[in-house]
Amino acid sequence: MQVDGFQIIKEHSKAQCSLETKLTAETEGLIEPNLIDCMIPVGDIADKLVSPMHVKHLLTTMNEKNIKTVRDLNKLSETDIADLPIKEPKWASLKTLLKLLKVTLRKK
Repeated sequence: MQVDGFQIIKEHSKAQCSLETKLTAETEGLIEPNLIDCMIPVGDIADKLVSPMHVKHLLTTMNEKNIKTVRDLNKLSETDIADLPIKEPKWASLKTLLKLLKVTLRKK
């Protein structure tokens, strides 16, 4: 199923993300506060952050940094994001991707 460019978002993905998050001190500083509880594996979105040839390297790097889910990715600081081998501009690319993911999940 393709929705807004996400072929990987399936019905089970919505169950892995609660979008009913209230903004609190815990959500402050997150890239996309509504995805604070999102447990979708980063492997499901990795191909949107790098070219297909670099997905394995990105996943290895994320694994080394203990980034397993969208929730973990969402909590990263700009400095942490700068260390990831993702598309430039890194911060903007990740922010756009997470916003698109949120919108996609809301449509389901």
